[in-house]
Amino acid sequence: MPYVDKRIPVGTHRFLPRGPYDALTAARVDDFVRVTATDRDIRLQVLAVLRMHSSNGAEVVLGLAAILLAGLAIVVSVFVAIAGWGTTIAVVYAVPALVICGLLTKPAIAAHARKMTALVWLGAYEDGIRDIATGVSATPDQRQEV
Repeated sequence: MPYVDKRIPVGTHRFLPRGPYDALTAARVDDFVRVTATDRDIRLQVLAVLRMHSSNGAEVVLGLAAILLAGLAIVVSVFVAIAGWGTTIAVVYAVPALVICGLLTKPAIAAHARKMTALVWLGAYEDGIRDIATGVSATPDQRQEV
């Protein structure tokens, strides 16, 4: 799921990452804080999108898939013991199990990268908002001690 899609208001697009490897700079944080200081709706929408992506729940789906595969392994082992088919049924089970694991790996890594990116951006934006409240700029060359 991308950070920016047709459900996300257009005004928020410039403040959201375009992908998991989009660079976040102090200038972008300052721009977000400055622009959204007067437009609280945009600020709320951006923070909501980042919070949604930082708790995407992909780990739950992968955990359930692992539990289902383990349950299927138990069923296969019982079937092998009862039917006496030996290794044939184990091989028949192992191939699809490996394929399923392989298919789930790439989306899991992508979901994790999106989650980590959203957490970093969310933290930076929240720190920027706090810095403005205390009078400290996010960029080192403009820092002002309170």
